[in-house]
Amino acid sequence: MNAIIASIKSAIIAPVKYSFGDINTIARWQNYNRSSRYTGDLKDVADHFPDFRTTDVKYLFRYLDLPDSYMEKLENDALQGGLESWTKSLETAQEFAKLSAKANGESKGNRIILKVSVDELQVLLDLDSMHRDPDFKTAIKYYENQGKEFDPGLGFKSNQQEVIAKSTILARKHIIERLNS
Repeated sequence: MNAIIASIKSAIIAPVKYSFGDINTIARWQNYNRSSRYTGDLKDVADHFPDFRTTDVKYLFRYLDLPDSYMEKLENDALQGGLESWTKSLETAQEFAKLSAKANGESKGNRIILKVSVDELQVLLDLDSMHRDPDFKTAIKYYENQGKEFDPGLGFKSNQQEVIAKSTILARKHIIERLNS
């Protein structure tokens, strides 16, 4: 009972801008093994981070390894998108491609890198900017000093220059690099 009261008091007087639960939801998204299970949770907490609902770049990049059936849809300008992790950096997308090839060994058939204008996407959260934000860093330190543990996904920080964005239709025009042709 005392732990509950202490937790409530801590939440009420917490000298930080962001809640532990909201930060941990982002951490779970960044955990590659779990992200798809936490899409709904991420959408729910995004409104708590209004300063990060846009991004500071004009284009985002994404590495994909598509089977032939999906590649055909992309070539016909009709590949359905969704809520996905993108990066601000072409170099980061290229590094993902290299790491994926090493880790998975076998390709699904069509390894590509996409470049999409931010105007064609709906940015949910700019995690890169968030991880560089002093208030976000302060909140993480505050909760860690209280002995709270975040999901290991938080360890990625801004290394991936990640932006979470929703795409509707991905098309041939978005392909900027074909890695296995």
